[in-house]
Amino acid sequence: MLAVMLAAGAALPPAQARGKAQIPGASPAGTALPALEALVTIRGSAAVTLDQAVARWQATNVSSPDSITPERARQFLDLLADEAVLTAAAEKAAPAWTDDDRAAHAQLEDRLVLRAALDSVLDATRRAEPDSATDAQSVGLRARTRVVQALAIRWDAARVGRLTAAFRALPRLTADSTLAAQLRMLAVTPVLSRADSAGAIARAGRDSVTGRDVVASWSRIGMERRPRIESDEHVRNLAENLLFERALRAAAARGSFRHDPSIRAVIEAHARQTTLQRWLEHEVLAAIPDDSSAVRDYFAAHRAEWVLPLRVRGIRLTLGDRASAERIALQLRDAAAADTLAARSLRRGADYRFEVTAASDSVLFRRALAAGPGAVVGPVADASGWWVARVGVVVPGRERSFDEVADAVTQRWYASEAERRTLALATRLRAASHAEIAPGAEDALVRELRGTTLGAGADVNPR
Repeated sequence: MLAVMLAAGAALPPAQARGKAQIPGASPAGTALPALEALVTIRGSAAVTLDQAVARWQATNVSSPDSITPERARQFLDLLADEAVLTAAAEKAAPAWTDDDRAAHAQLEDRLVLRAALDSVLDATRRAEPDSATDAQSVGLRARTRVVQALAIRWDAARVGRLTAAFRALPRLTADSTLAAQLRMLAVTPVLSRADSAGAIARAGRDSVTGRDVVASWSRIGMERRPRIESDEHVRNLAENLLFERALRAAAARGSFRHDPSIRAVIEAHARQTTLQRWLEHEVLAAIPDDSSAVRDYFAAHRAEWVLPLRVRGIRLTLGDRASAERIALQLRDAAAADTLAARSLRRGADYRFEVTAASDSVLFRRALAAGPGAVVGPVADASGWWVARVGVVVPGRERSFDEVADAVTQRWYASEAERRTLALATRLRAASHAEIAPGAEDALVRELRGTTLGAGADVNPR
């Protein structure tokens, strides 16, 4: 469990007043706090506070108030204590980061800063238009309009018109188009002259958007959501979206968002987590030997986990409306057409094949198994739209030999061994650093968690 939490990038959130938003990141070591606030201490100084523990529980647990018990709280605090001593040791050792580590760290900061810049624009829009709709989509559209208007865009009307014509020249989908034909048509992009591809159709200050930029932006939209471009206004909307995004990036680059305490807390937590992962690679993972005998013993002890269950294979597509799904269902009844669709889609990066079990997708599995090989199931409505499926084969369950799953078993054994060694290392560090869970810490955590879950006036007796 500890290795899972560490691999997932978990980090203690900073100590803050309860009731405020919790931002992932750890408070500095050595901060003296009252006994019930410091749930875990290292050499007498706070390592895990009550606020930190509550925030981490809420981030990693989905549970009812009745399931919040002192026993579970104690187990959770043990995990946090292990993590705290491991992190302290890792920061003291200061292992080197890889190039990928540094790139991921920079990308995280860029995403957070860009999000903060967007939030700033959205907040400004809400303040400027307090009587307007407050749902996220409406506010976002109004914010985009405000920013675009402020850019004072200058258009090359002739180039906009030629780009519109190029979009209009794309093949049209018809109700009787085969599914394969639809996929071929959706893969086609507008053809532009060299001048219109490289030339600016819109300018805003020193920034500009070319025809190539617009086509690339449109092509990146998923086929199921890609709009049909029919007018100059549609082309301008695509260009405005690009300029809006660039304006946000420019605002993020010149603003003070990078120095925002909440963003710095996330960045610092990520740095600690990366340092911990690199240190554990050296101290734990590198010490695990290749042990084929232990791997085979692990397989023998967990053989049931490698049994292949009964499963169903086939092709499934999700459409935006029932009429389209019904049309596709008719086409999927042709076995040759369905196979061709699957092969062509796979070459274009869209994999419509499925293999499901009762555990992985009970609805599809149950319907497909009842229909039988060669049958078409659907349309069926779900949260994504309307799906239809052609059942291919039903594959019986069976036991697998070690040779069939050797790589997967080795990985599972390796993860189990890493967990065991990490816990052993944490135990030694806790003893050496005098890390302790404060008396009554689990009861304090239970009271706080139940109070947060149930609200004011709830019965928060931990027992």
